[in-house]
Amino acid sequence: NLLAVPLYFTGHTTATGAWWWAGFTLSLLPFGLNSWTGPLFFPPAGHLWTISTMTFFYLLFPTIATHLNRVHPKQVRTFAWALYGIQLGLFVFMLFGAGAIFDGLGFFGMGYWFARAWPPIRLPTFVMGMLAARQAELEAKDPALSQNCVFGRTSRGGPHYATALLLVWLLIVVL
Repeated sequence: NLLAVPLYFTGHTTATGAWWWAGFTLSLLPFGLNSWTGPLFFPPAGHLWTISTMTFFYLLFPTIATHLNRVHPKQVRTFAWALYGIQLGLFVFMLFGAGAIFDGLGFFGMGYWFARAWPPIRLPTFVMGMLAARQAELEAKDPALSQNCVFGRTSRGGPHYATALLLVWLLIVVL
């Protein structure tokens, strides 16, 4: 990110006006605020949304971790699936529902910004990762809590299941 800064000062960008510089400044602050201010300023370093989003997640981490430790070990996977559904629903709603409202008001692309980069909308994904870590921790302590997953293979496809999924994903990317 710092290597890109000289580009902004040497005319290799379409930088214009105080509004642009305000967005740029906010995106370089230590906490990286451009996920929160992006819809207002459309920061020039839009890829920095991850810094402010992850900062938000890690500030909430202690509280979330405390609550996740209360989830019954046999319910961890169910909770993760529920969060997956919530994340998908939020993404679709923000992209198409709220996006249509924003587009109607003349703020084009705002639905995508909120669906993809706004920290509260991305929180379920972070919590799913925390649940995966909790599941691994539980399985290490008590193998009886295994969710039928073993390193390198699963109960649903043998040792090449992950390889098959990778190939399907690569095919989708190529298409």
